[in-house]
Amino acid sequence: MRKTKFRGQDIYTKKWVYGYFSECIEPMDEPVCLSYITDIENNSWIVYPETVGQCTGVTDKKRTDEFPEGQEIYEGDLFERRISMIEIPTGKQSYVYINCPVVFDDGCFKAYEQGWGHFNLKDILYWQNKAEDHFTTGEIIGNIHDNPELLK
Repeated sequence: MRKTKFRGQDIYTKKWVYGYFSECIEPMDEPVCLSYITDIENNSWIVYPETVGQCTGVTDKKRTDEFPEGQEIYEGDLFERRISMIEIPTGKQSYVYINCPVVFDDGCFKAYEQGWGHFNLKDILYWQNKAEDHFTTGEIIGNIHDNPELLK
């Protein structure tokens, strides 16, 4: 069984924390529902519930020293998709860049392209690996919480 991993933004430090997700009602003067991320060493953080996103189980294609196998993609990430366009009849190649938020919809993770709809994220990455001419490539450029300006 695969372990489900989440991330969320700590309400005190504003840093991203990673681990397991839980919610519970804390008995205070008025009961409050709090969201927690707990790591494998049992450290827990209270996180903003709107920032919680599940790991998709796939990585982007950008290889760096920090992410030699690619960066893990989470729900709420911004996936920049580069699509190669060939002009007819000149044959000139150009690129279109589309910033797509990653969402969980209809049982799978999808990249939402405004005006086009949802595309299965695993399908995009599968064809990216198969395309020798790099017809479509993509990488994580931020997330909807830290970089809302990239959605425009």
